[in-house]
Amino acid sequence: MRQFQVHLKSPFILNGVCVRWKGYVDLERLDGAGCVEFDDESATLEDAILKVGVFVYSNIKVGIFNYAIIKVGVFLSHTHKS
Repeated sequence: MRQFQVHLKSPFILNGVCVRWKGYVDLERLDGAGCVEFDDESATLEDAILKVGVFVYSNIKVGIFNYAIIKVGVFLSHTHKS
């Protein structure tokens, strides 16, 4: 390792895929090299977060739908009493 090199790891999402950039930057010449590799740990975490989000969203939609049916039923029961 040279004295003026900084080694970096940076996770990010590239086109919907969790990846990690690993490489170095030479501080004297301001150039460097690196590679992008699949990040299995982040992918597993992002998948779990997505599944929780979909579960919560679907339950909210079902709850709103059930609430609307109850409200319509209450409204209809009040209109048919007269």
